[in-house]
Amino acid sequence: MNQHSYEEKLISALGHPLPAARVRACWLIGLNNIQSAARKLISLAEEDDDLFVRRAAVQALGKIHAESAVPLLKSLVGQEDHW
Repeated sequence: MNQHSYEEKLISALGHPLPAARVRACWLIGLNNIQSAARKLISLAEEDDDLFVRRAAVQALGKIHAESAVPLLKSLVGQEDHW
C-alpha cells in the first residue's frame, strides 16, 4: 500500500512527463486548495515548456491564493499572453 497522501501524489504528478497529466494535476491542486504545492506551481508557471501547463499552473496559483506567487502573477499582468 502506498503511504503517500493524496496531496503528495498530486504534487508529484506535477512532474509527470505528459503535459495533460500536469495540467490535470494543476487543476486538482487548485480545486482542492493545496497550499503546499505553491512552490512547484510557481516553478511550472515560470519554466514549463508547455503553454497549457504554464496557464494551468497560473490558474491554480490564483485558486489557492498563494501569497508567494504574487510577484510572479504581478509580472504577468499586461503581457501579451495575459491568461
